[in-house]
Amino acid sequence: QWRMNFSRVQWHTDIVDRKYKKRLNPETGKPLHEENWVWSKMKVVSMHIPDRWGYLEFSQDEPEKVQDPLKAVPVLVWMDGHKNWSVDRWDSAFDGMKSHGITGILTQAGPSTLKTIIPLARKYDIEVGKWFITLLNNDSLLLHQHPDWFMVNREGHSSVTHPAYVGYYRFLCPSNPEVLPYLKERLREYLAIDGLKEIHLDYIRCPDVILPEGLWSDYGIVQDHEYPTYDYCYCQHCRQKFVAQGEKDPLEIEHPEDDPEWRQFRYDQITGVVKQLANYCHQEGKQLSAAVFPGPSTSKRLVRQAWDQWPLDRVMPMLYQRFYLAPLGWIGDQTAEGVRAVAKAKTPYYSGLYIPGLNPVDFRIAIRESLEGGATGICLFNYESISPLHW
Repeated sequence: QWRMNFSRVQWHTDIVDRKYKKRLNPETGKPLHEENWVWSKMKVVSMHIPDRWGYLEFSQDEPEKVQDPLKAVPVLVWMDGHKNWSVDRWDSAFDGMKSHGITGILTQAGPSTLKTIIPLARKYDIEVGKWFITLLNNDSLLLHQHPDWFMVNREGHSSVTHPAYVGYYRFLCPSNPEVLPYLKERLREYLAIDGLKEIHLDYIRCPDVILPEGLWSDYGIVQDHEYPTYDYCYCQHCRQKFVAQGEKDPLEIEHPEDDPEWRQFRYDQITGVVKQLANYCHQEGKQLSAAVFPGPSTSKRLVRQAWDQWPLDRVMPMLYQRFYLAPLGWIGDQTAEGVRAVAKAKTPYYSGLYIPGLNPVDFRIAIRESLEGGATGICLFNYESISPLHW
């Protein structure tokens, strides 16, 4: 394969006295702006960004025999639960997925829907996993009865009453001894479903202490360091457990955001929950996977996820380059970092790609970047955003 592109600067012209003459803008009297034609879309007027160039693939095979890279590896999709879909609608969806190389879904469907669709998916050799929102929780009864189960920021405000960024950003604290049994109880019915391949954890983290830079303008903020409002968790359980390890109460540390032991403690609390859930799922014959932030260097810094230490059966880092104001080459770099991080554990790595941020050309480039970075497979967010042009 070669990365390449070419461009043509196309001026608007007229032939005057057998010569080309640039057409003038009647309002300004100046030549009309040129058009920049390119083979592979650049999005900016610059050809000097190689990671936005297209691919020229050489093969001795006939064109129809050249393998589509999307069909050369396992491809999963995140998707809604669609509890109102009919059996025929699900069957049609699986048929379409099969034709496009989709090998599995991670769905928010409830137990009843899962029991219905798993036999349908099996006809098309499509695996089904339960997309499980883990620490993020807005159950009104739980919020009322157990507000002490939720994370607290460095200012002492609970995420129940002062959620960061958006009103639904309420997170359970992994240090609270009541939280793990609660999560297991929520999982119990799913683990009993015959044919369900895996439990897929999402929001298994702290709220973003620093948002990806591409989101700052959405909230009118600049996060040039860790601000107390977004720094979690400082609840009594976290602080007492940390002190019990022979450390100082984090609220008595002058700059707790810079304390490596306090940072590691919070990684460990989340990791501990994942390990317990992994054991629980494996005992019931189900696999465990997780949607995580990029890295793991980025995930540790932004949301306290040390997912390279998690006993997962596969991991799906969300490589949403638009949120990080990053070029497509960043996807390959992040994939390579993540693959190295889980190499010892031999954890399959699936690059999570954000379809709303990828036009059809960029979509193919993102897949190439992922595979060149060493990804085992691809996971697409989300099924509902995929257009016919993406295929």
